Amino acid sequence: MTGSHVRVESLEHMKKICSDGEPKDFVLLMKHSLRSSKTISYDPSRKKPWGVFNLIDDSEQNLTDRTLFKNTNIGDAIQVGAFYYEPY
Repeated sequence: MTGSHVRVESLEHMKKICSDGEPKDFVLLMKHSLRSSKTISYDPSRKKPWGVFNLIDDSEQNLTDRTLFKNTNIGDAIQVGAFYYEPY
């Protein structure tokens, strides 16, 4: 990625990016130059602190740390260096 995109290094790094409670834009890079854009918020006071809005299909998910990694492809993307924060 070019420009001001920030590679997400870990779950803790993502928590730091989202620490102000405001939704943030992220992109997951896939094979063949495909992208999956997401808006993600984090509120540690909630039982399921992650709010994920998937722009590809307008679906929403509320997830724990565990289900964020188990039920989405975000964890795999972080592990292979294919998940980026898009600051504006």
